[in-house]
Amino acid sequence: MKVDELLGRKKKAQAAGAREGPNKKGGQRLNTRGSDEETTSQMSSLSDSTDEEGSSSGEENSEDLERFERALRQKHTKACKAMANGVYDVALQEFELILADLLEKYGEKHERVGAALHNVAIANLRAGSLDDAMDAIEEAIKIRSRTLGRSHPKVADSLVELGIILLSMEEHADSLKVFERALKLRRTEHGDMYTPEDIDDSNLKIAKVLNNMGCVNFEQNNLGAAKKNFDEATKLQKGVFRSV
Repeated sequence: MKVDELLGRKKKAQAAGAREGPNKKGGQRLNTRGSDEETTSQMSSLSDSTDEEGSSSGEENSEDLERFERALRQKHTKACKAMANGVYDVALQEFELILADLLEKYGEKHERVGAALHNVAIANLRAGSLDDAMDAIEEAIKIRSRTLGRSHPKVADSLVELGIILLSMEEHADSLKVFERALKLRRTEHGDMYTPEDIDDSNLKIAKVLNNMGCVNFEQNNLGAAKKNFDEATKLQKGVFRSV
């Protein structure tokens, strides 16, 4: 599915909902068991990628770019505040506006569009719109893999999000496969860390994936595997917090 098609479909659905009122049947809703602290989503910031491709010479273009970035920051701040306060419809609206702006400026094959899709997916997840969350995060993974490389940490971020969405849908086997892929990327990333702060941050990211895997294994009644996941995650977390 193309990104502009995703946005177009969402607008049509919103318009239909406004005419017909709330649809109780709707899409799949968020399973609150999958929304605890260990499955907290990681938002992407506007600074995930540079704006070098959008900049060009000339004072007028520079001023236009500055206005564009300022408007994005305002929308992003509003969206994050709405997310923090549980007003997910407002957050989703702002994140989709950011996505539309970036899509118009850069086209679909740009890393900033991937970051925007990642955030749209999180807002949909928190709102309980799991089908929309799935569509957005799959596109985010495709774009980030293509523009940043399949092993980039931002790809791992979106894979973790996909795993959480699948867990919320109770697609446990698929969720576990995705988390395993994310864990592999997290461990690879860990090998490139050198400062104590970066190593601690990497260990916490690995621990969160392991905790998520533990949740999936627990849901599948694979209690031995779940215990192993939780024990390894706890060991990593204790090592980090002892060093603080």
